[in-house]
Amino acid sequence: MAMKAAACPEPPAASTAERMFSRGGSAIDARTTRHGGYRASQRIRKRIEEAFGWGKDGRPMRKMRVRGYRSAGFMTVLTIGCHSLLRVAKLLPEPVPT
Repeated sequence: MAMKAAACPEPPAASTAERMFSRGGSAIDARTTRHGGYRASQRIRKRIEEAFGWGKDGRPMRKMRVRGYRSAGFMTVLTIGCHSLLRVAKLLPEPVPT
C-alpha cells in the first residue's frame, strides 16, 4: 500500500460519505439543526422507523404475501396497527392481582 501511495502524485479524493462522517456529524448545516423543531422531527422519525423495522423483522412487511395495492396497503396498516397496540400496552400500568 505504501508503494502505491508513493507512486500517486496526490492522495485519492475522499468519498462524500468519508467527508461527511470525518467531520463528526451530519451533512445538514447548523441553520437547520439548531431549531427545536428539527430535534422533535428526528425523535418522531425514529419512532416511525422503529415501527417499520418491527414490521419487517419476521412479520408481513418483510415479504408481502398478498398481491395488489389495496391488499398490500391493508397488510401494512394492520402490521403498524399491531405495533401501536403493543406500544400502548407497554404504557399501561401492571394489573393489580385481586
